[in-house]
Amino acid sequence: MGKNKQKEKDVSVRHQVIAEIDNVREHLKNIRDIFHRDDETKAVKMVKNVIDELDLFVQESEFSEVGHSYPLFSPQKSAGNRDVKKLKKFDAKIIDDITVIEEACRELESAVIDHDESIDSVAELQKIRQFITKTRSEYKHRMNKMKGVK
Repeated sequence: MGKNKQKEKDVSVRHQVIAEIDNVREHLKNIRDIFHRDDETKAVKMVKNVIDELDLFVQESEFSEVGHSYPLFSPQKSAGNRDVKKLKKFDAKIIDDITVIEEACRELESAVIDHDESIDSVAELQKIRQFITKTRSEYKHRMNKMKGVK
């Protein structure tokens, strides 16, 4: 893969990650508004924590380096073709994980709207936050691969 194609692919993944995260954020805002209306301060704080985690993810995505070739004597090595092929799997996994996060938020939003007492909203939000943290970590691993850092 040429370095321009590699950069384009990297930018494309970055934009897709940010767009998907924006969808997740909208569901969380709706959940936050319901909790705020119902005066559930603990739940409102937890939603804020999850949104903060998403904001960190977006910042890391926006400001991460675009994969490219480094100078010959640079301590960083450019990602090779084999690494680039592995990145396609990382990309698919990251996008799938964000889709799972969105689905979980959509289901939680429906449960909150329906006032489903069988669901512990705060515990569900904690699980969502944990999954976001895991996905952020995978994205950082992907970016290190792009930079050739092992």
